[in-house]
Amino acid sequence: MTAPHVLVTVYLRSPETATLVSAYRQTSWATGAPPGLLRSELIRDVDDPTGYAVVSEWSSLAAFRAWQEGPDHAGKPSALRPFQDRDRTPHYVVGETVATAEGSTR
Repeated sequence: MTAPHVLVTVYLRSPETATLVSAYRQTSWATGAPPGLLRSELIRDVDDPTGYAVVSEWSSLAAFRAWQEGPDHAGKPSALRPFQDRDRTPHYVVGETVATAEGSTR
């Protein structure tokens, strides 16, 4: 069995989309994808226009942890840090895929 994919969700808050998008584009994975990063998206909460999240998909927990603890992330404040929603506990979630279902394209 292959290792499950890992989804990392970081909750953010900003009154201004353009500023947040600019910070997102400055993150290390946006300027050069680290090994194991499959994709990353900045999404906005449709019910709260100041609520956002970065959702990234990784090939494995080991790949995510290698990046998290590596020189491109550890000890370097992210451009997104000022936007992290610290009122949420926790302000980020690391989850492993345990089941999937394909949606209809019709």
